[in-house]
Amino acid sequence: KNKLRNSLNTDIGIKHWLDLRVLALDGNQLTEIGEGIGLLEHLEVLHLRQNELREIPEKVPSGRNGRLRMVSLSSNRLEKFPVGLTEVNKIGFGESAISLREVY
Repeated sequence: KNKLRNSLNTDIGIKHWLDLRVLALDGNQLTEIGEGIGLLEHLEVLHLRQNELREIPEKVPSGRNGRLRMVSLSSNRLEKFPVGLTEVNKIGFGESAISLREVY
């Protein structure tokens, strides 16, 4: 656990994370993530399990996330997610109460 709470700012660390391949933010109390994650061109795996997320920003993933192949979203409070996520190879919802019909 990183003990992060509330909102992950749109530009937090993004300029330093450009070559990041795996981003694991599991087990925090994040209520939202910024669209800046959509700028990570080399991102392959995104773990956001066990947070308090209700939605994923419309620009995550973006066209720049062409390498993104896995997103883990279990144990959140997701109500909706962007259509772009349906293009990711593997999406883990686990205990999140959402279906693929509920998209932007």
